Amino acid sequence: MLAFYEVLFAVSAICCGLFVARLRTAESAARLRARQLSRRTIEAEALVRRRLAESIHDGPVQELIGLDLILAAAEQAAARDDREHVRERLADARALAERNVDALRDEILSLGPYGFEELTFAAAVEQCVPLWERRYGIRIELAVDPLNLENDICGALFGVTQEAVANAGKHAGATRVVVTLRTVEGEVELRVSDDGHGFDDGDALSSTDPGHIGLASMRERAELIGGRLEIETGERGTKVVVRAPLGESDSA
Repeated sequence: MLAFYEVLFAVSAICCGLFVARLRTAESAARLRARQLSRRTIEAEALVRRRLAESIHDGPVQELIGLDLILAAAEQAAARDDREHVRERLADARALAERNVDALRDEILSLGPYGFEELTFAAAVEQCVPLWERRYGIRIELAVDPLNLENDICGALFGVTQEAVANAGKHAGATRVVVTLRTVEGEVELRVSDDGHGFDDGDALSSTDPGHIGLASMRERAELIGGRLEIETGERGTKVVVRAPLGESDSA
């Protein structure tokens, strides 16, 4: 009998050891995944900042240098009392300023909820529709419920929408995109559908090609809010679907 209990104790100790080891392995894997998501989020934010900086430098900054030259010419014309030349230069300056106001407004709109804290998902997307249609040459339709999403959920879903629209316009040859947002069985569901030619979703999600980085970014954005990303793609188009738990303010 003593030998039986000794064997039972040894088996129990081994089982407990294996269980603890598995817990530690799972915990380590979870921590590693969290670090990877955090690193990729930082990289994504750095990419956004770099793109914004390059866009402003190559656009408005260069144009403002031109504006300074135009105003200097107007000043010289005024010094010699050439009123006609002054009027022409001031008209050029006004047109240049208006063009840059529009360019900067587009950059702010492209940030979505990050540009204006008071914007809801619906308001952010609605304001970006003209910009996206002009930039990608596509028609965008919205069917978005007015949900009071928490900031992190709103930002993540907007980022997915932005990436999906960009992929449809730049890579899939789409002419029409439909964006829907609703609640389904206690979850928020975002669906972005296009009529493009599709792609290999398995390869695209794991690819490091610049044209496909946005797809991996969408998956990571979904995971950051505890959600999941599903992609259905084929010759008749692509559907990008994100489902995520509703936050406290959303379910209230």
